[in-house]
Amino acid sequence: MRLHHVQVSCPADGENAAERVYTEALGIPGVGKPPALATRGGCRFRGDDVEVHVGVELLAPP
Repeated sequence: MRLHHVQVSCPADGENAAERVYTEALGIPGVGKPPALATRGGCRFRGDDVEVHVGVELLAPP
């Protein structure tokens, strides 16, 4: 089975932790985001059978 992509979220400034998990622990290489989406933060990873999109959680003002 191949997953087109999975969307998960991380806290603000959590991209480095996501990179350690997906690249180092799971061995899924990072790939660049399209320029129009890169300004929003987050990161992407693509392996043979899965693509993971990590988005940054935006907290609503109190």
